Amino acid sequence: MKFDFSAQFLRINPPDTSFGDAWESLCFTLLDAELNDSSLIRLRPPDKGVDILHRNAQRAFQCKSNEQGAFGSLNSTESIKSLNSAFSEKEKLSWEAFAFATNANYTGTAFTSIIGTAKELGLNEKQIEFLGPEYWDKLCIRHANLIYDRFDYRVPVAKERVIQAFENQSYFPHYVSQYAS
Repeated sequence: MKFDFSAQFLRINPPDTSFGDAWESLCFTLLDAELNDSSLIRLRPPDKGVDILHRNAQRAFQCKSNEQGAFGSLNSTESIKSLNSAFSEKEKLSWEAFAFATNANYTGTAFTSIIGTAKELGLNEKQIEFLGPEYWDKLCIRHANLIYDRFDYRVPVAKERVIQAFENQSYFPHYVSQYAS
């Protein structure tokens, strides 16, 4: 993956005030660019279990994130709460498909719990989607011009590696020690 959707790289730009807000905002920007449909709307809290609604496609999105990004995982508790809330508002919001927009993958146990809850609610597996970090990475690549300012592009490098790089490039020793200090 080219993009890292962790708290280390994803910026929290106003009006977003938390990492979860920033993730939801990024998802909306990417979906808006990809779908190019004015019927796509972002719902603010209380969102009734739906963060983004694509009215024309009758598709609801719930954004869930982990600050570790793809290196983390998501449990099912909050996702099931959101699914239950969204289901209770299904007719009012008029959705037929429900997608979890995530920056991390679910554990196997979480996945089966969510699918089990969906079945208990009367939803079939085709009505539930899991759009994980790989999906969002592809959209970021496709729409890079829209999201470049949402990420910090930092690469952690140990001081020793930087010194070694200067030495390998045949810098004068006094410059290497000056840079090291």
